[in-house]
Amino acid sequence: MNNFPVSKMSDFGPKSTADDVLEHFDIESKVAIVTGSNCGIGFEIARALALKKVHVIMGCRNHFKAMEAIKKIQAIEPNARLTFIECDLADLNNVKVFCSKFISMNIPLDILIMNAGLTSIPYSLTVDGYETVFQVNYLSQFYMVRMLEKKLIQSHSRVVIVASESHRFSTLRRSNIHRDWNPRRYISFMAYNDSKLCNILFAKYLQKRLIDSHVSVVSCHPGNFVQTEIKRYWWLLRILYFLVKPFTKTAVSKINANQGAATVVYCAIAENSKEIGGKYFINCKECEPSNASKDMELAEILWELSSDMIETLDRSQSIDSSH
Repeated sequence: MNNFPVSKMSDFGPKSTADDVLEHFDIESKVAIVTGSNCGIGFEIARALALKKVHVIMGCRNHFKAMEAIKKIQAIEPNARLTFIECDLADLNNVKVFCSKFISMNIPLDILIMNAGLTSIPYSLTVDGYETVFQVNYLSQFYMVRMLEKKLIQSHSRVVIVASESHRFSTLRRSNIHRDWNPRRYISFMAYNDSKLCNILFAKYLQKRLIDSHVSVVSCHPGNFVQTEIKRYWWLLRILYFLVKPFTKTAVSKINANQGAATVVYCAIAENSKEIGGKYFINCKECEPSNASKDMELAEILWELSSDMIETLDRSQSIDSSH
């Protein structure tokens, strides 16, 4: 992010915390949106940034939990600037309202961290008619970026999309990307894997689209076995950890939420924005993602499909409002 002050980045790793990463950075008065910031990694990201005098916009679904999170942070630093705006990623209209409210604040957007997400849940559809994990983990994030794109370009923003190493187990390819989920054949963890592959494809294609701007887009895996509220099907995650480990360049270890937040924060403030744009990180280090995630033709198809989904919804809402 070229409008950030220049300072030397240390050699951070799996044991680094978000506070370690931010220690020598002067990012006072920057503005950051952090989705899913009332608990777990999202809370640690918001806390660490707020303690460095960043104005944190907390995009959360639950008002009560968000206010409790704000109280916890302001108990440490009474002058911490935190603003809650409701953001329910399972409702695209709610995402639209969130973006409109932020834009109306007439402030820059230096950092956009797409952290909120679901792991594995039983098959269900959102109010918009899309499979829930796909929409919450990917489509709503796509929509948010499109809604905020002008602001991102104006602010020379850094966009951080929280993905997962489980993207390596996605079977999503050009040949089957148009598939519809059959509830009887639905495998919850595969839906999660697919959504995480979509995250990385999105980050890479968005960076390609914005190559002539000063926006840099990064995706990352926050760490394995993070102690957060996303705990369903942990036994599957443990199996995936041992399967994935040989494919990663860096060691992956059991970490707490503050350590899990370190890579996300690193991606948000690391220098050399042109060099890290479109890259994928683990433990504050660049890591090679799966071959499928580097398929730019697949990324383009996903972008076009996502745009069609959003446009279809916008048209239907326009028709409904006219009656």
